[in-house]
Amino acid sequence: MKPFAHYFVILSALFPITFYAQCEEVNHFITKEKNRSFFMNKSPNPSGYIVFQSDRTGNEDIFLLNLNSGKLKQLTDHPGNDGYPIFSPDGKRIAFHSDRSGNRDIFIMDLDSGKIIQVTTDPGEDFEPTWSFDLKWIAFASERVDGKPEVFLRHLESGEEKQLTHGRLAKSGLPSFYPNNNRIAYSSNRFVGWNVYAMDIEGSNDKRLSFEGGNCRPDVSIDGHIVFITNRSDKKGDVWRMGPEGEHPVQITFSPARDYDPAWSSDGKWITFYSDRDGNNEIYICDLEGKNMRRVTDHPASDVFSDWHCIQGKP
Repeated sequence: MKPFAHYFVILSALFPITFYAQCEEVNHFITKEKNRSFFMNKSPNPSGYIVFQSDRTGNEDIFLLNLNSGKLKQLTDHPGNDGYPIFSPDGKRIAFHSDRSGNRDIFIMDLDSGKIIQVTTDPGEDFEPTWSFDLKWIAFASERVDGKPEVFLRHLESGEEKQLTHGRLAKSGLPSFYPNNNRIAYSSNRFVGWNVYAMDIEGSNDKRLSFEGGNCRPDVSIDGHIVFITNRSDKKGDVWRMGPEGEHPVQITFSPARDYDPAWSSDGKWITFYSDRDGNNEIYICDLEGKNMRRVTDHPASDVFSDWHCIQGKP
């Protein structure tokens, strides 16, 4: 039995009726025989599922890629635009934003049933959601106050909402929870252009973590480290990482193209991002040193805003 087939049998036994086993093959590139080594034979071999936004259907929809098999499933199919998906930490749901109700609001999909619920209903634009690690909170950006983005929290059980940032003339958004669930990283342009900040969810202990401008889109790993985008090297965008308080920043990608919107794998060992380095926006993955780089989508449409969930501690 081939190694992949052996792994698939084991996985099927462990997850016999899960949503993930239902992924349909719609992206022929990644399942052609000549490209099977793209997924199967490189070491280390990444596994799990990547969810991302694509306009390959004519508008923005959400897709799920099985890294083990290369199969792809379309998760949303709506005349509205669905985007910016992010896995819940347990991998059972995704949060995303959509304008299917008239303006952008936050929605949650259960991956086993496909059921979608609307989380926010404010007439202002709500977008860019993220989960707390304990599954109790959704943080998101909203333009419901003065028409400029600020960071808000919503408690999923009680429905309580509160505004975290108050930037006056500045914009703030793109939140990501720390693993202690009591702190978030976010982006703001309140001082010397865009930078990465962190704040307690009670609105205190607000701290700037980057200092040169052109830094944004932080994502916090399970161990508290941060990946983010900066244009300090090429004025286009590269992926960097740093410690929980902004210490020891390290450049990960060095492409002359635009690398954007990085996210950790759920075990903190890999990074996914999108880039136009091959001519249009595609999803890429690499390890923490920028090695083992590979493209995991290949489509003339724009594939962007990816997130990665692992299975049983494996990337």
